[in-house]
Order: sequence, then C-alpha cells, then structure tokens
Amino acid sequence: MKKPSEIPTPARMAIRYFTNSTARTLITIIVVLIAVSLVYSTTAFTFQARKKIESTVELTGADLVVVPHGTKNTFEDTLLVGKPSSMYMDASVYDRILDIDHVKQATPQLYAVSLSSALACCGLPDTQVVGIDPGTDFIISRLLPAGLTLDNGECITGFTVIGDVGQTLPFFGKNFRIKYRLPYTGTLLDYVVIVRMDDLRNALSSSPYLHRDFSGLVSAIFIMVDDPKYIDYVAMKIQKLGVDVITRDSITLSAFKVLERTSRSLTLYTGMAFALSAVAISGVLISGVESRKKEIGLMKALGLKDPLIFRIFIYESAILTISGWISGTLAGSVILKVISKTGTIGAYAHTPVLIPIIAGLIASALISLIPGIYSILLSRRIEPSGVIRN
Repeated sequence: MKKPSEIPTPARMAIRYFTNSTARTLITIIVVLIAVSLVYSTTAFTFQARKKIESTVELTGADLVVVPHGTKNTFEDTLLVGKPSSMYMDASVYDRILDIDHVKQATPQLYAVSLSSALACCGLPDTQVVGIDPGTDFIISRLLPAGLTLDNGECITGFTVIGDVGQTLPFFGKNFRIKYRLPYTGTLLDYVVIVRMDDLRNALSSSPYLHRDFSGLVSAIFIMVDDPKYIDYVAMKIQKLGVDVITRDSITLSAFKVLERTSRSLTLYTGMAFALSAVAISGVLISGVESRKKEIGLMKALGLKDPLIFRIFIYESAILTISGWISGTLAGSVILKVISKTGTIGAYAHTPVLIPIIAGLIASALISLIPGIYSILLSRRIEPSGVIRN
C-alpha cells in the first residue's frame, strides 16, 4: 500500500477535502446512498419478481387450475405470493373433470393454514400446509428423488421451513415426521409443508377447533390438457360445473399486471429521489467550488494547470461514486431482505443479481460525476489575479 506522501497530489488533495469537511462529506455520501439503494432495490425487485413469476407458473406444469367459485384472487395470492390460505369445494368436481374430453391428467390438492391460534393449537405459525394425492401428483413428484414415497404421518418441507429430516412438526393436533426437504425453488414451495391428502383430511376433521368434515373436500385441481389447442374448450366445460378456472396464461398476465403497477410506483419514487439527490449533490459540490475559490486561484497562481486541478474534482467525484455505490448497494440489500419478509408481493425479492448492481453503479456515477463536471467548468472561470487582489 502506498504511503500518503506517495499518493499523487490531486488524489491527496481530494482526500484532504473530504476529511477536512466531515459533516459535508457525510451528508453527501448519505444522499448518494439513498438514491443508489432505491435504484438497486427497485431494479432487483423487478427482476427477481419477474423471474419468480415465471418459475412458479412453470413449476406447476399445469395448463389449467380449478378452484372454488369466487376464490380466484385468493388462489393467485397463494400461488404467486405465498400468502397462506384455505379454500374448499366438493371433491366430486375432480371425478367429473376426469370425464371431460382432452383432459390428459389431473391432480387434486387440499390447503390448510396452521396458525398460532385455535385453528392450529400448537402448530407452526402462518404455515401453508398442502395435502397431495401421491397417486396422481405431477407437481411435487418432479422435485423428489427417484423412489421416494410419502407415507402416512410423514411430511415434506420447503427450503425455508424450520426443521431437519427426522424431526416432527405438529399440525392440527397431529405430528408429522419430516421425510425430505425440498431444494430451493424460488417459489411458494419454499414455504410450505406437504403431507398426504388423506392425512391432512383426517387431521383437520379430528381437530377440536374446526368442527367440520373434510373427507369430501379439495382446494384446487391442477389439470394437464392433451393438446394446447383444447385448453379453452376444457376450461369452458369445467366452468359449467360452477367453479373458477384459471389458465396458465391468465396467471402470468395477472401477476405481471400487479408487478407492473408496483414497479411503476417504485420507479416514480426512485426517480424523484434520484433527481433530488442530483440537485443536492450539485449544490454541495458547487458550494465546495465557491468556498475554495481562494485555494483554486492560488494553485493557478503557483503554476498548476487546469488539467491538474480538474483531476482533483474527478477524484472527488470518483470517491463519492465508489463510496455511494458500495454503501447504497448494501443498504439496498437490507431493504430487499426487509421487503421479502412482508408477506406481500415483496416476497419476490430474494437474492441480488448482477444487473441491479450495475444499475446502482451507473446511478452513483451519474449523481456524482455530472455535478463534478459542472464544478470543473466553474473552476475554469476562476482567475488567479482576481483571487490575489481580494
């Protein structure tokens, strides 16, 4: 590492300016930090949300999803956002769907929410429990090792669910032993507990808090059609059964519409913060030029050329860019982690990606370098003779 005396004069003078103006430096970095963190978190949120929507829809492998009448929005919140929910319809709908032409495969699921309330007794809080039919399932089975079967009293947990293989989880007054933990999928499956449907029905029916027979109920039915051109035909037939039908495309479209509205709002706030930050930084750097008129004039009187003086401002802008970028990216990562725990569409925000990091760097450079260039133009107007006379 170079000693301070070996640092080039412009760099040393830029560093001295920041260290001598601690309050101004701190305020400047905070302003850049806020702008960069907003740019980073907004960009990362948008990219991660889009990626998660596509992954979730692709993971189901279904062309159609059938849910109880009036619960379409609730189901989409469950599927795309991971919001725990429960909805029920008569299981006979499943048998009638199998009789419809061009239905290649169908599998039912049963949903229940284990809450830290009377509904769950001593279960885990706010956990989505999904009951599947191992004999017809084509969603979860694709994620399991070959030969692994789910027996009575056993469960499969998502990546983020607390518990190791062999431990037991209590739900609705019954203990389920963890047989397997799903790998990370970046979808709602990371937050669910999966059991056999008959197991979940028995647990719910025998719960002293629910007082309902769940033996003839299902929550959703995932359907594969033998030819995509018959999707609309099958959907029309199913709608006559008095249930809601959701197509793969409609799920994606609904999610992207919500994402677009959310991203538009975030972009608006980020743009406003970016503009205010640029104005604030410009004021700080320009005032720095005004306060250093005497210093700049004396440097010119002593023979320092404009290019050398310009380098001082370039170094100052570079210091602001790098410090603001690093601190803003770290702050943006914290914002993403907070958002990811809100249980809203913010659950899409998970891991940082390269593009948001680059976007943060560009934002930091624009905020810092453009005012720095303007400061250079102002410094060119300073005449050493006028400074000496004053």
